[in-house]
Amino acid sequence: MARQPQVTRTITTTKATVLVVNIETGISEEREVSVPRVFTKAKKLREAVEAVVNVGNERLAHIKSTETVETLYGMSEQDFINHAKILPPRGSKEEVTDSVDENN
Repeated sequence: MARQPQVTRTITTTKATVLVVNIETGISEEREVSVPRVFTKAKKLREAVEAVVNVGNERLAHIKSTETVETLYGMSEQDFINHAKILPPRGSKEEVTDSVDENN
């Protein structure tokens, strides 16, 4: 079987162990969440984690620990073409358009 060309990207994320509280039941649980990028300011990290955690009745109570993780992601070129957003040429000020997914 021939090797398929891949589109790859190494992405650095911050993995956080957080305490989440259900505001209706008062029950708390520890959870791991990952957010893109590395954060040097605690306030920016908290905002990014809250955007992921604060859904429905759940709220972020505390960030217990963090770790920076580098992961290599990849997908076939065809999957990339099917799912990626089409961007204007570099240096252009045109607007971004959605990709055309012929499978949906």
